[in-house]
Amino acid sequence: MSFWCPEAPIRITMASRQMTDVHNVSASTKAKIFSVFMQYDTDRDGYVTYDEAHEVLKKELGFPKEKSFRLCRMCDKNGDGKLSYEEFITFFFRVQDKSRELRSIFNEFDVNKDGYISIDEARQALTNLGFQMEEIDCLIATYDVNSDGRLQYEEFVQLWNAQ
Repeated sequence: MSFWCPEAPIRITMASRQMTDVHNVSASTKAKIFSVFMQYDTDRDGYVTYDEAHEVLKKELGFPKEKSFRLCRMCDKNGDGKLSYEEFITFFFRVQDKSRELRSIFNEFDVNKDGYISIDEARQALTNLGFQMEEIDCLIATYDVNSDGRLQYEEFVQLWNAQ
């Protein structure tokens, strides 16, 4: 079992499929997407390279480089190694879907709904997935960056997607 690097394909909702055509997106949604596009396009050349995308995906979703690049390749329709704005629209909705999926998993682990995953909550959830206590304690120690004895969402996504 590969807990922290699941190989399941990114789920796309029907709404996402319908919204990936630039002509079917509302003006307000286009403005939001363009704003996000500009955050990714750090060199302002009008394209998002795989490396630019990875920097954001690593920070926001804990993606390792290969997972970021795999998502980019799925959206890079012409295969030129970068995402145009039109290609980015598909990418945007897939990232949104993945973000919702990770938030849902986090919320399942966060049994008491306090916005954190306690050591006990992590132990219970990970034990149910087949992990041993020593492995769980090691994971928590590794990904509890601020050493407060619990995992914030940002720490959790790094754990979930680590290799």
